[in-house]
Amino acid sequence: MRLSEIKSKFRFKIDIARFFDHIDHTILKKLIRKKVKNKKTLRLIDLIIDSFSLSKRKGIPLGNVTSQVFANIYLHELDIFIKHHLKEPFYLRFCDDFIVVSNHADHLKKLIPLIGEFLSKRLKLELHPRKTILSKLSQGIDFLGYKLFPHHTLLRTTTKRRLKKRLQAGLRDFSKEKISGQTLHQRLQSYLGILSHANEHTLSTHLKNAYWVKREP
Repeated sequence: MRLSEIKSKFRFKIDIARFFDHIDHTILKKLIRKKVKNKKTLRLIDLIIDSFSLSKRKGIPLGNVTSQVFANIYLHELDIFIKHHLKEPFYLRFCDDFIVVSNHADHLKKLIPLIGEFLSKRLKLELHPRKTILSKLSQGIDFLGYKLFPHHTLLRTTTKRRLKKRLQAGLRDFSKEKISGQTLHQRLQSYLGILSHANEHTLSTHLKNAYWVKREP
């Protein structure tokens, strides 16, 4: 469903405090065993999980490829709770970033302690006390580096600054022959790929112009 088709007025965004650091190994293994039954596979999965621990058999490394899979398995329980128990129709999650949209701000406020209690009891996680944001949908949804509005999408201001800064650094490295023209071109294309999902024609043009001006002998 497109954001423009949602007629709700309010949304909240919730952040889980140090999510990857607090994933409980025992709970994660139990959740995996709901679907995976092969003993050799389970032994390998257990080795991967237990290869990293911050304290009391908790935590998975942020950079591992398996960590994204494990994170989704772990928070699938939250998806079920919000979608099927709380019956919220407008819920979106990417890893540990999630939002709920509704017509009523009071309704959203009542959900926060319910979600907090579920996370604490079932998954041993806690909501970040300062990163629960309730606002009007007309102000946009700040999500995954973008600012989402009903009829258009912009890049988050901090993301714009980061793109410009990194391209400028790339141009400096290219001028000093620290990176090749191909590497610089690939970097530009990755930035343009990010911009292609937003209504940012002016910024795209600016980046391309800066790139071609600097590339000229």
